[in-house]
Amino acid sequence: MMNGRSVAYVVLCLLPFLLYGLISTYDGVQPSLGGLPFFYWYEMVLLVVAGVLYVIASLITRGRP
Repeated sequence: MMNGRSVAYVVLCLLPFLLYGLISTYDGVQPSLGGLPFFYWYEMVLLVVAGVLYVIASLITRGRP
C-alpha cells in the first residue's frame, strides 16, 4: 500500500510528463516573447519546473530504502 510520501513522489514525477502531453496548450506561435515563439518558452520553463519537481521528489524520498 502506498503512503502519502509515495503518492507525492509519483505525482511529482508524473506531472512534467502530463504537462508535456498537453500539446494543445503550447503548440502556438503566438504569443512571442523575446522573438521566440511561445512553444520554445514553454519548453524551457517546463524543463526548469520539471527539474525542481524531481529535486523535491528526491528530497521527499531521501533516506528511504
